[in-house]
Amino acid sequence: MTLPNLITNYQKQETVARLKKAYTILYQAYRQSVNDDGCCITCGGPNGSGFWNYPRLWFEQKWKPYLKIAKICKTYKDCGYKSDTPFKYANGDKFTEFKIGDSGSISFSNCYTTFITPDGMVFAIGTCHPIQGWPSNTLSFSYDIKIDINGSKGPNQVGRDFFSFAVTDVFGESNRVAIIDTSYGCNKGSHSTDAPYYCFFKIIQDGWRIKDDYLW
Repeated sequence: MTLPNLITNYQKQETVARLKKAYTILYQAYRQSVNDDGCCITCGGPNGSGFWNYPRLWFEQKWKPYLKIAKICKTYKDCGYKSDTPFKYANGDKFTEFKIGDSGSISFSNCYTTFITPDGMVFAIGTCHPIQGWPSNTLSFSYDIKIDINGSKGPNQVGRDFFSFAVTDVFGESNRVAIIDTSYGCNKGSHSTDAPYYCFFKIIQDGWRIKDDYLW
């Protein structure tokens, strides 16, 4: 095996190991939150009404106590990035569907609470999104989570160190990861806005391995 191949194989193994660690961190936080409440992660809330219209409170009560957070990132600079859209596809094109920063704006791109863990991983948990058909300033929380497994170090590339998933697909009440058709979004040449999502599931469904047909 040539030296470049050895380096690539090592990088793939490191990616899988760090992604599995990120998955474990979030899964344990999720399970502890659910076990403490004795119900699903959306239950509770003001007057027992749920957290749908209280996205920040949802994060503060249902996630934050169960995660080791080194810093909440109000801006991309707080996380060590050079811009609020630091991620790219394999071909170098920018990935603009997600922006790092405070979730005060009700656009789908930056409705997240972003934070760094002590080991340098960056997580962004969806803490707001506009509710369709409701007034424009109405917010709800989102199940979406973004992960940068090595923080701002780079390459900040979809499928290499940047991934995404929905809590309901991964931490469902059955404790089973959803079966997702990943053929469209995580293969060589893919330019899907959902590629971070599909790549996450492809690695899991391939037995926590990165195969030759993977977007790398």
